[in-house]
Amino acid sequence: MNQRERFKRVMHFEKVDRVPFWDYGYWAENIDVWKKEGLPEEVTDIEEFFGIETWTHPPVNIDLCPGFTEEVLEENERSRVIRDTAGIVKRESKVGSSIPQFLEFPVKNRRDWEEIKERFNAETTERYPEDWDEQVKILNAGEKPVFLPIAGYFGFLRYLFGLEGLSVTFYDDPGLILEIQEHMTELRMKVLKRTLEEVKLDGAAAWEDMACNKGALISPAMYRKFMLPFYKQLTSFIAGHGIDTVVVDSDGNVNELIGLFVESGITAGLPFEVRAGNDVFEVRRRYPEFGIIGGVDKMALMKDRHAVDAELARVKALLPGGGFIPTVDHRVPPDVPYRNYVYYLEEKWRIIHDGGSYVAY
Repeated sequence: MNQRERFKRVMHFEKVDRVPFWDYGYWAENIDVWKKEGLPEEVTDIEEFFGIETWTHPPVNIDLCPGFTEEVLEENERSRVIRDTAGIVKRESKVGSSIPQFLEFPVKNRRDWEEIKERFNAETTERYPEDWDEQVKILNAGEKPVFLPIAGYFGFLRYLFGLEGLSVTFYDDPGLILEIQEHMTELRMKVLKRTLEEVKLDGAAAWEDMACNKGALISPAMYRKFMLPFYKQLTSFIAGHGIDTVVVDSDGNVNELIGLFVESGITAGLPFEVRAGNDVFEVRRRYPEFGIIGGVDKMALMKDRHAVDAELARVKALLPGGGFIPTVDHRVPPDVPYRNYVYYLEEKWRIIHDGGSYVAY
C-alpha cells in the first residue's frame, strides 16, 4: 500500500496497513538548536532526514497574479519593514523566527478592491507554469498525496484586509465582502478546472486560521452568510470531478466551526491544538465521519519521555476507528529537546505499526 492509498483509505475510514507517518512541521531555528543536541551537521531538511511523509500540490496560482514586487521599506540591525508579494506591509524580526508585526494591508475599502481586482483575473496565463505538462507527469507518477489548493474564504480575506479591517468591513460594507467571495469562487472554479481534469488528485486543501485560543474569529451567523454558500458551491464543483476529501487547516479553538465545516462540504481538519481547547475525542463523538489530522499536544514533547508516552497513549485510542492521522498540533518549537522529538517519532512509528521498530537516525 503506498502513501496515496493510505491517505485516501484513512480519510474514508477504511482499513490500512498503517496510517501516514506525517507531522506538522517545525520552526526554522530547530535545525541549528538540534545540531547542538545531536542532529547531524549535514541535515538541512528535517522531514527528509527523519523519513516523515508529506503531501504536495500542483503549481497552480489561484491568488494574486501578478503578485506585488517585494521591497524593503525600512531596515535596522534587529528588524526590517517590507511590502511582501501579497501587498502587505509588515515588520519582520531579523533575530530568530517570530510572527511579524502587520502594519498595512492592501485593501481598506471598495476603491482599493477595484484597484487590486485586476490581479485576480482568471484568464491570466501565468497562473500555470510553462512546464505544466512535465509537472503533471511528475505529480501523477509520484507516491505523495496530491492536494488541490482551494485557498480559503476567511483566510484569503484576512490577507486582503487584515483581521481588524475585515471585522469592520463585515459590518460597514457586507456587499463588498459578498462581491469578493463571488469573484474568487468564479476565479477558483475557472482556474482549477484544468488541474481537476489533468492531475490525479487525492483531496483538496484550504487554509483558514479563523479561530484563536478562545474560539472562532467569526460568528456562526456570519460564517453562514459570508462563507457557507461559497464553500458549498466550490466543494460541490470539485466533488463533481471526483474529489470527496477536503481538508481545512485552522489554528485555534475550532469547536463551534466544525459543524459549519461539515455543512460546507469539508471532510477533515487540522491541527486541533490541544492548548486551545480542542478535544479530538469530543470531535469524534460529535462528528463521527469528520477526519482528524493532528491532536498530539506538542507541549508534551517539551517535557520528558514519560510525557510523550502518556500523550501518544492518549491519542492511540482513536487509531482503530479510522479517520485519524496523529501529528503534533502545530509546528514543533525549538524548546522541544532533540532527544524528545526523536523518541516521539520512534514511539509514534511503533504505535502506527502496532509494535514495528523504527530508528530515526
